[in-house]
Amino acid sequence: MKNKHIINIVRTALFVALIYIVTLFINIPYGVGNINVGDSLILIGALFLSPIHLGIAGGIGPFLADITLGYGSYAPFTLIIKFLEGIIVSLLYRYVFKNKNSMICFLLASLVASIVIPLGYFLTNVFLYDLATGFASLVGDSIQMIASVIIANVLAYSIRKVLNKYDGKN
Repeated sequence: MKNKHIINIVRTALFVALIYIVTLFINIPYGVGNINVGDSLILIGALFLSPIHLGIAGGIGPFLADITLGYGSYAPFTLIIKFLEGIIVSLLYRYVFKNKNSMICFLLASLVASIVIPLGYFLTNVFLYDLATGFASLVGDSIQMIASVIIANVLAYSIRKVLNKYDGKN
């Protein structure tokens, strides 16, 4: 039992570090902004972490990235938004879809969980600035959401193939 707790702590810390580093260094530029690939790792974390552990990793990694990148005013909101995204995707994938090895189940779980991104940052921008800024952020945050889901699902498919080979489930 003690080993399981240690494994969960190590996996959570690993995902905090991965999400932080990927958020800092891997961005895909598009017309009016950048797609942050770190969100994709939060979604992929559902394959490896429980809801609470993924919520912690999903919140802390981007929180630290916001502080490092100079977005300190967004950091507390990011912590909450990404914590919720991690909890939701892991809850859906593990308990609603019961870890089914299905692309459709992972796609649905990641789509539903990612809705937190545009909604959360809309509310954040309304709180920090005004309603117009909130609405203006919806386009970029929706692009971020869709791109994260696509990237996560492509990577999850590949990861599942490797894990299935390793487990002998060709």
